[in-house]
Amino acid sequence: MKIAASASTAPNSEQQWNFTLQFEPRPNWLVEGAYVGSKGTHVLNAQARNLDQIAPSNLALGNALLQSVPNPFFGTISTGPLSGPTVPRQQLLLPYPQYNSVFGGWSSTGDSIYHAFALKIEKRFSQGFSLLAAYTLSKTIDGAVGNGGGVRPGGTTDVGIINWYNLRAERSKGIEDVPQRLVLTALWELPFAKQGNPVKRFVLSGWHFNAISTLESGRSIALNSGGNSNRPNVVAGQNPNSGTRSLAKWFNTAAYSVPAPFTYGNSSRTIPNVMSDGVKNLDFSLFKDFQVTERAKLQFRAEAFNLTNTPVFDTPGVDVQSRTFGVVTATAFSPKPRELQMALKLTF
Repeated sequence: MKIAASASTAPNSEQQWNFTLQFEPRPNWLVEGAYVGSKGTHVLNAQARNLDQIAPSNLALGNALLQSVPNPFFGTISTGPLSGPTVPRQQLLLPYPQYNSVFGGWSSTGDSIYHAFALKIEKRFSQGFSLLAAYTLSKTIDGAVGNGGGVRPGGTTDVGIINWYNLRAERSKGIEDVPQRLVLTALWELPFAKQGNPVKRFVLSGWHFNAISTLESGRSIALNSGGNSNRPNVVAGQNPNSGTRSLAKWFNTAAYSVPAPFTYGNSSRTIPNVMSDGVKNLDFSLFKDFQVTERAKLQFRAEAFNLTNTPVFDTPGVDVQSRTFGVVTATAFSPKPRELQMALKLTF
């Protein structure tokens, strides 16, 4: 039995810690359990900070913000939307009314916290068989991190920071949160024709079977209202994770409503208790090396990706003002439909 614990602080204000317990219940078997934690206190926000956003207190003026008022910069600014005799009232209420927009660079305004329990069961290669099972139960919460448009293919996209005056409201379940993930990997050397006729051994022996199975919770669902300008409101008494789930209604859409004009929606960046469709994928391969001569070796390999051709559905519609809100209309970026391939490789 082995027990290990460690903690570290990275230069970018990230603190990490873990506690691990290992033991061998029998020869060639290893069981490992670990608690892993990570905390970011000044996370770099991959979104340019809006330095010229109207204060929330001024939004109470409503339609009066759109009324035309005399432009104090008329005659001073000669081109652009601020060169006319009038401007919308909201322009003069901005921190820097003499500019169309003012953005700062990326700033370290974000924060994050990650907790995970990880379990690994390993059967080391012996008697022609090895097995590795890895399971993770985790939770990621972050705030004011933005995504800057740099989301990996197939990843979740949120609308970014809505109200720069209240970054605390950005804290929610992270868009990269994967609550549960199980990966099973098995390698088996087929025990056929290891003895006897040389031709039979050459053809039938030495085949290896490899399978990787992945079971994973779905992705976070990040909502918006009217595109990237706002988020919806939460409807009191309604649970998004209620009712019968279907492709036509993945979550309870009655739990959200369109916010009133000139207000910020009060929903979190992501739905806290609903995920998109989970991953159920099996990859399989069969391969063998043929020793042709002392120096030449021929390898045959047959592979199947998503062997069962199980579809994974994409994130449902996330715009509360859209007709497809809560409706699944496509399959996910990954895994792809079943793909089969065979290959021969000669090395000498």
